Amino acid sequence: MVRVFIYLIFLSSCRIFESFVPMPLSQKRQSNCLLFMGRKKKKINKLSYAERLRIHREKLATEQVIVEPVTTKEYGEEKSNSTEIAKEMVEAQRRSVDMLTFVKERVEGLPNAAIQDSLEKDGYVVVDDFLSEEAIITTIQEEGLALFNEGMMETDLTRLGSGEYVSNIEGGEAQYAVCPRTIELVVSVTKTLGAQLERYNLDSSNCAASMRTYDHSSKEASLALVEGGELKPLPYDVITEDEVDTRTISLLYYPLSESKSEGGIVVEKGERLVSAKRDRLILMLSNSCRHRPQYFQGDHFRHASYLELHLIGKIERDVD
Repeated sequence: MVRVFIYLIFLSSCRIFESFVPMPLSQKRQSNCLLFMGRKKKKINKLSYAERLRIHREKLATEQVIVEPVTTKEYGEEKSNSTEIAKEMVEAQRRSVDMLTFVKERVEGLPNAAIQDSLEKDGYVVVDDFLSEEAIITTIQEEGLALFNEGMMETDLTRLGSGEYVSNIEGGEAQYAVCPRTIELVVSVTKTLGAQLERYNLDSSNCAASMRTYDHSSKEASLALVEGGELKPLPYDVITEDEVDTRTISLLYYPLSESKSEGGIVVEKGERLVSAKRDRLILMLSNSCRHRPQYFQGDHFRHASYLELHLIGKIERDVD
């Protein structure tokens, strides 16, 4: 009775399933259902624990198990690289601080009262042995040449044929990677000298700076196109006479690679030639010192770089 009851239940479930499918169950599937109900489960002979253990051991013996040793090489290399980078960053910061401090001390050691007196009297003043540190002077010169070699300079259109190229010193990651000491020199001179020259009410946080590089081969190529093969001297002029232009004190610094004097400026007053000279600093009143640039002439310098820096006067705002 029980078997008949189960069979009836199964048939009814098959009819229910048939109502959900698009086609009725085939005769073969129905016969399979009957066969399924009529079959007895075959008895499965289970292996003993000893036999299963023997089979498992035989399987392990035939397999090649590769165990990779645990290594910390990659971790060690990564840690070592991180340590080296940290050391480099600390060293770079130390060099930067050393340069800023060194320039600050050199500027503070200048006879600032005498400099201001000379500016008032003659419109310019010359300071020799400004940095007095050969390694730093050479570095500044090399950085000027590096800017030229890296293609970060443009032809000075105001001095066509002079062989001079110019690049504004503006900082930033790309430029700092090429001329870090030059940027630090500009920053420290601006901040320190701006505060020292009290009579001129300078903004110690603002300036306009550029590096100029003379290339002898470029000048020779330019002169080949000039009639007579010589450049006419530029007329005397001031840096600025525009009231809106706030450039107040202009500086020229020459970290030349040799002690030979060449280039520089000619001051109109007395037509005095102030030659470019290694470690020489020239200060001028931007709006009153009339002068003209003196071109690099011979082949003493295949390349020569020098820094031009303008200290900015504070803008006085009207207070209502």
